[in-house]
Amino acid sequence: MKVVAFDIETASAEDLHSFGPGFIRLCGWADATTPGAPVNVSTNPRELIKALDTADAITGHNVLNFDLLALAKYHDADYEALARKTFDTIVVERHLHPIAAKGAQPRGFYGLDATAGRYGVSGKSTVDFEGKRDIVRRIRGDKEADKLKRGKEDSFSVLKLLTTLYGGFHLIAQDDPDYIFYLEQDVTASGGLFRIMHEVVQGELVDSQRYIRREHYVSAVMGRVTLEGMRVDTDLTMSRWSAGQQRLEAGKKKLNETYGMPTEGRYPHRTNAGKAAFRQALLDTGISEQALDDNWPTGEDGSLLTGKNVLTPMTELFDRTKPEAAELCRIVLAMNGERTIYGTVLDHQVGDRVHPYIGPDQSSGRWSMKGPGLTVFGKRGGKAAERAIMLADSDDEVLVAIDADQVDARAVAGLSQDPEYMKLFQPGRDLHSEMALRIFNRPECEAEMARNNGRCDCEWRDKAKTGVHGWNYGLGPNSMARQHGMDISDARRFDQGMQEAFPVLCRWREEQRELAGAMAYGEQAPADDAFRILHTGFGRPVRVERNRAYTQATAQLGQGTTRDIVAEALLRLPAPKRRRLRAVIHDEGIFSLPKQGAREEARKISEMMSFDFRGVAITWGTSRVSRSWAGCYGEQYESAV
Repeated sequence: MKVVAFDIETASAEDLHSFGPGFIRLCGWADATTPGAPVNVSTNPRELIKALDTADAITGHNVLNFDLLALAKYHDADYEALARKTFDTIVVERHLHPIAAKGAQPRGFYGLDATAGRYGVSGKSTVDFEGKRDIVRRIRGDKEADKLKRGKEDSFSVLKLLTTLYGGFHLIAQDDPDYIFYLEQDVTASGGLFRIMHEVVQGELVDSQRYIRREHYVSAVMGRVTLEGMRVDTDLTMSRWSAGQQRLEAGKKKLNETYGMPTEGRYPHRTNAGKAAFRQALLDTGISEQALDDNWPTGEDGSLLTGKNVLTPMTELFDRTKPEAAELCRIVLAMNGERTIYGTVLDHQVGDRVHPYIGPDQSSGRWSMKGPGLTVFGKRGGKAAERAIMLADSDDEVLVAIDADQVDARAVAGLSQDPEYMKLFQPGRDLHSEMALRIFNRPECEAEMARNNGRCDCEWRDKAKTGVHGWNYGLGPNSMARQHGMDISDARRFDQGMQEAFPVLCRWREEQRELAGAMAYGEQAPADDAFRILHTGFGRPVRVERNRAYTQATAQLGQGTTRDIVAEALLRLPAPKRRRLRAVIHDEGIFSLPKQGAREEARKISEMMSFDFRGVAITWGTSRVSRSWAGCYGEQYESAV
């Protein structure tokens, strides 16, 4: 069997979709099955493509989400054909060593160098101080080399050094010997990783092997979405970005004039005066001192923290409860240097399209969308208007959103096998109305459901809808009230009602916490036993930190299984229909379809994506069709455009 390991050197990876011809600078490939096999090096990508086309299998690190995309974009490589025979070592490593929650794994954990090191394979090319001096002397001469002084570092990346010396990735001389050696080492490392990982995978259970292969197919689906990209309404984006900048400046002026927020310096809101001004401005929106003290993280000096990790979830909460406070958070995010969604889209636009990366970067396996992050676009409470800047592929096509029906809850129903909970997903029943009836004991709901095809639209249905996902994932009444703005008495009532109505589901939650090694209150997990591995309903391993297992165990399983359900649904589509996919936002796929017959085509796609998961039907709803993404959620958003 002919297996080819390969790698490419390129201009800056950030310019993958915008650089143009010449993006790929060097190509290297070798026989992956033979240790010490010579590496072929070429400046002609077509020579590499020929080698990949004739191989039985190909391997490399992160090639599905980068190398193959570059070869397809600039040199017409058949992305899908090559992806089908790829053994991508980063995909395999994420399975063998599941992604941890933020901060639990070092930066670069899944990079080629770090991954190779864990398997005893030589990684990327580095040099010590004298080696650095030799390279500088070769390229810049003795004078520049003699100026170098020893620092704290004891090793230096050859590629970073060459980039600095030549003035950019795209300016490195293609015949530079260290550049060529760097590429050769990457190819050699990829081949070495393949040989070891292939043996490891062969030793895995059959179900695990199948999941790894399936995950390669899923990664290829997402890679294809990145390659295709999504069209942008440039004029509307520019207009909204400009209007947003004017609002931000007006907000900063108001903060300055009303509350004394400084305007000088890079981060004026981090000064003592700035901290005081921000706090007072929040209080003036009607938030109490007690609410701030109880819920807002503070620094050592007692001031409100204003980092992105704090302000972003607060903004989402305030969007539902206190719009004025949400706007204040956005102003401070801008002062941190965070771009608005419109500015971010403009930053990443190439021609009339953006090409977001989609990868399973979250610990549950859920996809992240970056460059730009379309997942942060609003949907509810009028925020869907933000999506108006994203368009169908052409004026002869329309967009349609196809989203899974209560899929998080259905995933938990299938996992727990609670018969009473599973009943709620039978045809003709509305989950949240049924929950309002059962949990809050509302006979009025039953009467309205009888009149309205099983659905009740009262406030209790909304409360049930708010509570169900968090509760399934281990959220207690206090956290539920704090995170979702629920009244604490309603949250407690919901919690008690769930325990009484669904005892099997409750038992499943406790079993998963026990399997995850949840710690007793106040205890800390030992460093050598800090996490446990659980598996989703499809066999994906997810890492659960023992110190957070009380909520993380069921959340990882529920979210991870939901992600796997969406992946399974997409894999069920014939390739031509799957190629119409333009974005994946959690449990929703956005498709660009020809106008003629779009509604019927969307219905057919949703039927193809439906299947049974452990006795629970997975069904999909289709939105209205529209020229813009926003219009999928209502005519009012389309007309606003």
